[in-house]
Parts: sequence; C-alpha cells; structure tokens
Amino acid sequence: MLSVSQTTGYAIKALACIATQDKPLLIRDISSAAGVPAPYLAKIVRRLRAAGIVSAKRGHKGGVQMARPPASISLLTIGEAIEGEELVGNCLLGKVFCEDLTACPTYTFWKKTGESIRSELDRLSLADIIAFNRNHARKAGRAQKKRGIK
Repeated sequence: MLSVSQTTGYAIKALACIATQDKPLLIRDISSAAGVPAPYLAKIVRRLRAAGIVSAKRGHKGGVQMARPPASISLLTIGEAIEGEELVGNCLLGKVFCEDLTACPTYTFWKKTGESIRSELDRLSLADIIAFNRNHARKAGRAQKKRGIK
C-alpha cells in the first residue's frame, strides 16, 4: 500500500546507474540501463540537478554524473528532490488540513509512522541501494548458474 512514487523509484534507479560510472552518461544511456522512459528521465534529472544531487552538461562530452558521493545522498534527499518536502505527507487520508485541533482517527498513528518513515529514509543512502543491487545480481547469477541457465 505505502511506497515511494513511481517517479521517485525511477530517480533512485537512474541514480544507481549514474553512480556506478566514472564518466558522464547520456540520458538515453541511463534510460536504457535503468528502464526509465527518456523524456520522463530528463524531467527527473532536472529536479535532481536543482537539488545538487547530479550535475549535467549539454553538448560534446556532456552528460549526467553524480555531484556528490552516493554514501552522502539519503533516500529522503532523493525523495524530497522529486516530491518536495511533503514526500511522506501529513495525512494518511490525504486531507489538506490535518492537525492536532481537527485530527481524524488516523492522525496520531500517521504522525508517528510518518516520522519513522522519514527517519528510515534519511538513514538509508544511495550507496546502500547500489550495494543491495550488486549483491542481488550476484546471487541471481549464482542461482542461474546452478540451474544451468546462461
């Protein structure tokens, strides 16, 4: 039920691709590697650039590359670059005005849960995602090899 938006998921996938390269990458190459539509990715990259997560240069020898090390970029930072400060949202039911004075039955639960989600997203870094992806790919490769799949 609760997960990051597709756009934030695409941003994380794209950043994981960019971070594994030492040279600037073209949007079309990132798009292909991450499975993100190129026009959509261009919009995502603009947001990531505005947040100082990536740098981008047009023209010959241009492309997109990391502006900071993956270990210094939290998932919360990525999510807020894409979704804004209200990444988690103030209300589980999506109400615009949800506060202590006019609280619905889910207010206390969501306030505590939202803070916990934000804290955990702040604790996890892009480097954690990259490490997970590498380990997962290694395990998948061993499983395929064991089953005789090339």
